[in-house]
Amino acid sequence: MLQTLAITGPIKGMRRDVTTIAASKLLLHPLAVGLMMWLVPPNEPALRATAVVFAATPMLSIYPILAMSYGHEEMCAAALLLATILSFFTISMTLWLLGPVLG
Repeated sequence: MLQTLAITGPIKGMRRDVTTIAASKLLLHPLAVGLMMWLVPPNEPALRATAVVFAATPMLSIYPILAMSYGHEEMCAAALLLATILSFFTISMTLWLLGPVLG
């Protein structure tokens, strides 16, 4: 029998934190790396673009495991899931914006 999952309990209370973590990783981190690449540019333009693309990727899968020591594994696992789903859009947008640099 197929059951539907509802967002209830502790996950519902973590919505703001999970969204903040995922948005910070996928938006603020690439912007900060892009700013540093603009202020202190390396010799290769492709290296600049590569650094920004790497910054636009989601967290490593060890992220919730490291958070387990502090009792935040559920929130970090949810943030990792959200960041992984949203990274499809943010990485595509980053590559599109960096197209002139790479081309």
